[in-house]
Amino acid sequence: TILNPGMFADNFLRLVDFATLLGVYPVVTGDSRSAPVSSEDIARVVEAVLMRPDLHAGKRYRPTGPRLLSGRDMALA
Repeated sequence: TILNPGMFADNFLRLVDFATLLGVYPVVTGDSRSAPVSSEDIARVVEAVLMRPDLHAGKRYRPTGPRLLSGRDMALA
């Protein structure tokens, strides 16, 4: 079983300190969008796989957040 979570939401939250100090949210991704997933949601997928490995053998999962967001969208949220 392969779990490929992509972008973690925590990566974006680390920039909040800079935004607080500088008054600017540093958008390092330009206009690109991603669907960052929370660590808790990744843990839920891992738990499901570990509880029933027979159902997930040979499968690949890519958990994502509920919608695509740009850095600007995240700053406004």
